[in-house]
Amino acid sequence: MNLAVGLATATITAICGVGDPMLWGTVAFLLNYIPILGPMIGVVIFLLVGLLSISALWQAFLPAGLYLLIHLIEGETATPMLLARRFTINPVLVVVSLVFWYWMWGVPGAILSTPMLAITKIISDRIRPLMGSVILWKGRGFPFRTEWRLRRLHGSLNLRNIGRDPSLPEVQIDDPLSRLRLRRL
Repeated sequence: MNLAVGLATATITAICGVGDPMLWGTVAFLLNYIPILGPMIGVVIFLLVGLLSISALWQAFLPAGLYLLIHLIEGETATPMLLARRFTINPVLVVVSLVFWYWMWGVPGAILSTPMLAITKIISDRIRPLMGSVILWKGRGFPFRTEWRLRRLHGSLNLRNIGRDPSLPEVQIDDPLSRLRLRRL
């Protein structure tokens, strides 16, 4: 995403008539790594660059406005669409985290609450003893028939996508006790 923001910004600055579009594309690329403050700093920089390099006042605001538009498109549509398929957090946990960290640290805690919650989710997804907490993290109910749950019940399984719903794996198990456990799910 950062590369796309940098290329879009370089194109915009070339169209607006700001000198050295590769420099401004690189600046936008690097500023996009800084959450929240990066785009704000970028808007100020592009506003100053526009005021110093473009004579008409309304055109001087154009680079900063278009840079802000690029970030709004990237931050509100493109990135959430890419992340929504792979990364979901229960909305109730987000609100509880926001309230808790605002109570603990004030406004900085509120700003950092969701990133800290996301980091905690990523860590709990990767550490085997914490995988059971995935029930709390998911926003779509209890994931009883997911692959990790089946593997946890019976170690390594042969999962085949046969059956009614391709997202729910079918299981081939020779052990009658495991069959009984899976029927309860």
